[in-house]
Amino acid sequence: MKDFFHFGKSESIVSALLLLMVILGLFVFKARPAAGSASATPSAATPTQETALQSSSAAPAQPRYTDARSPRKNRDSIITTADYAGPPAKETYPRTSEKYPRGTVVDLNTADSASLTRIPGIGPTFARRIVAYRSRLGGYYHVLQLQEVYGMDYERFVDIKDWFRIGQSPQRISLQGLAPDSLPRHPYLNYRQHSELKRLLRSRHGPKGWAQLMKLPAFTREDSTRLSHYFDLN
Repeated sequence: MKDFFHFGKSESIVSALLLLMVILGLFVFKARPAAGSASATPSAATPTQETALQSSSAAPAQPRYTDARSPRKNRDSIITTADYAGPPAKETYPRTSEKYPRGTVVDLNTADSASLTRIPGIGPTFARRIVAYRSRLGGYYHVLQLQEVYGMDYERFVDIKDWFRIGQSPQRISLQGLAPDSLPRHPYLNYRQHSELKRLLRSRHGPKGWAQLMKLPAFTREDSTRLSHYFDLN
């Protein structure tokens, strides 16, 4: 046993070196976690540094633009220059609180769009349609003609008809001596009737009254009733 644990001088030196290397390895092994923890743990940031970090990491603020097609736009949000003044201001109409009191009667041939919107049941769209159709006709000769306005249904007409009267008469066009090419297009004249009237105007004597027109296939008694308010044959 004593011979088994006996080391020579060279073996003692090797053993001492190995023991020293083991001791150094253990020291290095114990020292590394402490150094790693120190390097991995960040130092506490000051409030100024935290604000700077948050500002740098946040997405950059995007400028806000007003879409010119947005229904909520106003003229102050539209960019203008010396050459571009922006879109025209929209026509304004009275508010609902400014409606006419019950019992008011309006002349259908003189009321403008703003006045029409003060009648309950008529908004800006129907007001424009009523005025536009009046211009095409040359004026209304009866309140019942409102039924001919585009989009007018029975319920709306019944609700608004009592608000109107015919004060000013519609414009009448005399066909005596009228040049054929000056015959206007009228909503109550279809293409065939318009051509027949132009042919009569080109003739030597011209149209001689509604009785003569009603003899033509293109015209009926109902046509003479409608057209007599807008064309004078005498």
